Amino acid sequence: MNSSQRKLEISAEVLRAITDSARDAIIIIDDRGKIVFANDSTKQLFGYTAQELIGDTITRLIPAHLKSRHTRAFEVATRGGAGTTVGGTYEVMALHKSGRSVSVEISLSMWEDENRRFFSGIARDMSERKRAEKIRRQSQESLDTILNSMDAIVYIADMRTHKLLFLNNYSKQLFGDIVGKTCWNTLQQGQSGPCDFCTNSQLLNEDGTPTAGVVWEFQNTVNQRWYQCRDRAIRWFDGRLVRMEIATDITDQKHLENQLKDLVGNDPLVGLPNRNLLLDRLDQAIKLAHRRQDSLAVLFIDLDDFKPINDEYGHRVGDLCLLEFVRRLRGCLRESDTLARYGGDEFILLLQNEVDVASVESIVRKLINVVSIPMRLDGVDIRISASVGVAFYPAHGGSPDQLISQADNAMYRAKHQADGHYYISPLDSQS
Repeated sequence: MNSSQRKLEISAEVLRAITDSARDAIIIIDDRGKIVFANDSTKQLFGYTAQELIGDTITRLIPAHLKSRHTRAFEVATRGGAGTTVGGTYEVMALHKSGRSVSVEISLSMWEDENRRFFSGIARDMSERKRAEKIRRQSQESLDTILNSMDAIVYIADMRTHKLLFLNNYSKQLFGDIVGKTCWNTLQQGQSGPCDFCTNSQLLNEDGTPTAGVVWEFQNTVNQRWYQCRDRAIRWFDGRLVRMEIATDITDQKHLENQLKDLVGNDPLVGLPNRNLLLDRLDQAIKLAHRRQDSLAVLFIDLDDFKPINDEYGHRVGDLCLLEFVRRLRGCLRESDTLARYGGDEFILLLQNEVDVASVESIVRKLINVVSIPMRLDGVDIRISASVGVAFYPAHGGSPDQLISQADNAMYRAKHQADGHYYISPLDSQS
């Protein structure tokens, strides 16, 4: 036995003591491809014990269809030529004792001893990782298929960086393929940083576990559409917690709700607030005037002898008369004033801000004059007039019902007095 072999045996004894506990398979070959060392982990990875491999050639572990490629690569490596695979880490297919292929990751190194070259390979089983990657890929493909079939915006974003990790096809049609960009400057506009309405802080408990999520409504700043958003934290494929949002377009529903509100709160003929909405606005106005130590006026307006117009010319002309009456009144009002249809031919005008007897009287006279101008409606000449009663807060009451009642009483007094069509209740009386 020459010194080189003896040294290798001694080195092998030391190496085996260190490497037999390693989980990775470790194999050393000489420059003829002969295996001179193998640790115990080769049994688990390749099915061969170390004793079965030592003395054999490395080609035993090479699948038949890869042997010619291995031979060429080994020749290059032994000569130290360009393109050698030594010094790198590669993923290759190896041959198990049972005959099946094994996916391994192998790191190669080389050293020389007395003009001989030796090659070592550390091989790690990639089968589990491959299976895990396949499962992950299949899971992601299944998730993509499900989310891409939804007629809703679906996106997933990193909760720390706000970077978009996924958008479904529906989202891409609206915003483009913006995966990899930040959500706050692509899904929204006018943002210089994360949105102040971001739900991230509501998606995790104090211990870092996901909450049940958040459901909210929002009007997107890019397309101005309304969405019902369902946000929750989910575990991404790499283990981190991310935010998933599913946003369903509810714009048509919002429009319908607004239309229903209009029907409930506005008179369908003249488009003015109806009695219910008036009472609500008057209640709010009283509270505001109370806080400001201010006053307001309620004008009860009634068209004189309106019923004969309907009886003689029909309801179409009557409706046109009401619409023209409202149009004329609106031309006399300030932005802060509220005109409402109280019922039939009765209207309420709420005056706020800098209200006193003189200013109210000026407005009333203007209204009476503009209403008295003759109308020609649907080929018919119509003349109308109005009677107006006025009550003030707080002089004549502190509630909507009290003020409207006082203004109604004043209107009836105006109808029966000979010197005009309006009556303003005295400020020192609630009679």
